[in-house]
Amino acid sequence: MGRYYNPDDFIIQYPGVYHDAAKEAMAKYFSMISEINSTEVTGADIVSGKIPPVKLGATLTPSGDFMRYCTEKYAPEYALMLDSKVAKAHGYEDIFAMIGLSSCDDVFTMPTPPEARDTLLVSQIYHRVESMRPVYPGDTLYMIRDKSIITDLTPSGGSIYRHLHQQDFGTVYNQKGEVVNKVCYTTMESLKVYKNDRLPKPRAEFGFGDMWEDPDWFSRPFRPYTDEDYALFREIAKNEILRGDEPLYWENVVVGTEIPDGMFGPVFAGVCPTKPYGQGVGGCRKLKKEFVNDELFAKMIRDEATGIYTTGNPSYDVPEAPDGIKPFFLAPPDEKPEESAGGISTTDIHKTANERSALINFMGRDIALGHIMNYVGYHGFVRSCEWSIMTPDVHTALGKPVPAAPTFRNVARKVPGMETSTIPIHGLTTDLARTKARITDKYVQEDRFLIEITFWNVDIEDRIWLTGAAKIELPSICK
Repeated sequence: MGRYYNPDDFIIQYPGVYHDAAKEAMAKYFSMISEINSTEVTGADIVSGKIPPVKLGATLTPSGDFMRYCTEKYAPEYALMLDSKVAKAHGYEDIFAMIGLSSCDDVFTMPTPPEARDTLLVSQIYHRVESMRPVYPGDTLYMIRDKSIITDLTPSGGSIYRHLHQQDFGTVYNQKGEVVNKVCYTTMESLKVYKNDRLPKPRAEFGFGDMWEDPDWFSRPFRPYTDEDYALFREIAKNEILRGDEPLYWENVVVGTEIPDGMFGPVFAGVCPTKPYGQGVGGCRKLKKEFVNDELFAKMIRDEATGIYTTGNPSYDVPEAPDGIKPFFLAPPDEKPEESAGGISTTDIHKTANERSALINFMGRDIALGHIMNYVGYHGFVRSCEWSIMTPDVHTALGKPVPAAPTFRNVARKVPGMETSTIPIHGLTTDLARTKARITDKYVQEDRFLIEITFWNVDIEDRIWLTGAAKIELPSICK
């Protein structure tokens, strides 16, 4: 990671033209995408079990324990999604999942075959999930691939990189054939292929470290946290809004309102992906009550090297996932078909969760959503969330130039005064996750009273590492 290469070691690639070793695999790849795009699936197909195999990405039956596990890490006070009695008192059947749990990017995305690349550089991740109805414990979810659009942005004059812009659309149904989610996952894949006489080792021996390419995110120095830093962190935590059962009425919302900041971290352990779940396992929890309570904070233990405080109880600080759910990279080989078929899963980048490693994008999303859920309270419902990381200008500045993806959105640019903002860093373990947010829109759509909250996570130096926006349905005084 963060390695730089000799350009002379790689073949020149042209848009739509593939080297001999990749032609057959790419023909099958595009044939499969064509079949996906031309085949329809309805709710009736879900109920009858007549789902074309090419359309079914995965099935999933999440438990209530796993839903609580995910919610409690990011919003430990949010009883609506933790306590069945509270949920039922508000008209829900039971507790329900955070919006991201029921859809997994690794299920819907269509990565290029390994025959088409020796190295892979990913940039410009922009994802969007819409929620049509809650996901309850015991629901069986069917993740259906709707459509994939692959656009070759390789320069016509040739390049050592083949740049493929990917948009993958999907629908998640429950066992009743009802639509739960509509999703779109967008990435840029930039692929290189070694000249045969320049291979560093036989291709059969390539592992993740040989394949994965990225900017040197780890070159930025780490500054240990001070007691002055923690005084600020605790003050932020104390000022967070926990609305709970108090209604936030749509009519009382003012566009432009700045929401008090959210405080999470510093992140001393990152989440690991666990396909087909859209939320991961491991990762540290929000230590809200320890930060705001003087007696509890006095009992916390400070790491001398990082300055990070923990409770000193590993099973509490980094709770173990229920139901025997493991990180994807620890799953048996027969549960990872793309690896057994010769592919390399990019989930490996998040293996070293307890070392300084890259934070997976949806951890930043869930940190921000936990803060927003607390702000809107139990009468608000998250109808959609979009989020983005890794802008092209930053890749270019770090020596990995990539073309701008036509559908990539740096979501925070809709905030007045942030029209030219960028996302200059990748979130890493040891980083702070301070969520800033502003109400950027309100409107009525299909008899739903909606507001939009735009958010961005920053580190201790106020550098953005993730941006996003959530649309929230609120109660109305008029209804």
